Amino acid sequence: LFGFGFMMKKWVEGRLFSTFTAGVIAVCVLLFYSLLPYFSHSGKVTMLDIGQGDCFVVELPYRRGVMIVDAGGPPVFSKDKNKTVEQIIAPYLKSRGIQSIDGIFVSHKDIDHSGSVQAMVETFRVSKLFVSDYYEADEKGVEIVRVRPGDRILIANHSFRVLYPKGDSGNPNDNSLVIWSEIGGLTWLFTGDISTENEEELMESYPGIQADVLKVAHHGSDTSSSEEWVEWLKPRINLISAGRDNRYGHPHGEVTQRLEKYGSLYVTKDHGAVQYTFSGSSGTFSTYLPYNASRE
Repeated sequence: LFGFGFMMKKWVEGRLFSTFTAGVIAVCVLLFYSLLPYFSHSGKVTMLDIGQGDCFVVELPYRRGVMIVDAGGPPVFSKDKNKTVEQIIAPYLKSRGIQSIDGIFVSHKDIDHSGSVQAMVETFRVSKLFVSDYYEADEKGVEIVRVRPGDRILIANHSFRVLYPKGDSGNPNDNSLVIWSEIGGLTWLFTGDISTENEEELMESYPGIQADVLKVAHHGSDTSSSEEWVEWLKPRINLISAGRDNRYGHPHGEVTQRLEKYGSLYVTKDHGAVQYTFSGSSGTFSTYLPYNASRE
């Protein structure tokens, strides 16, 4: 900003050489910051605070790949269907210099998980949309890839393992795509909106699965996160995306108490966006001002 102001001052004064020099310096500074992620050995996983919905951004080191897990939309009563993209998701991605997204994993069709997907496709260069066999895909302008349990999705040699769903339950929540990955020395489990019945199936199918970080299912609803599930996983970090004063009462008290027995709990309505910055196999968690609180 200073460089641009200095350039305009010299232009008004008619000192064209100084104007050109200031312009070159300003462009070089902007170029340096835009290229910085491509030389950075650190990566990030960010749970964006979008209110009542899910949106996780995974950035691999050296900008080798950018993936998004779910892209929730605005509240159902909102007239602006692109509000979440325009006010939260896109500004964050652009602040990070992100123009291209290698893949968006959409757990299921509910608006609070998929409502911003089409707007994302129209705003950014999105290579692929990964969905289950039971996702009613109507997005345009992007390649739809249907994945099944056992599939391993490789993006820049980074693996995402698909665990669920195995069959059509007839319920979008129970048909949620569940994916597992190892990121920054921690194991991560993204669970969409699965219920306790689905958790039982996962425990039976994957007895050796581990999750240091759990994306808590269904925004902390008591229809998920059973005592057996939490005790089985023993997650060290629990992440819940939920809007302040949401009409569902998420997260439910018994669930948060259950989770806090085993590890730390971060909820967007209280902590804002939560970010894990890592290098190699170690990293740190940070929190940011809640979206709702910043607008009070």
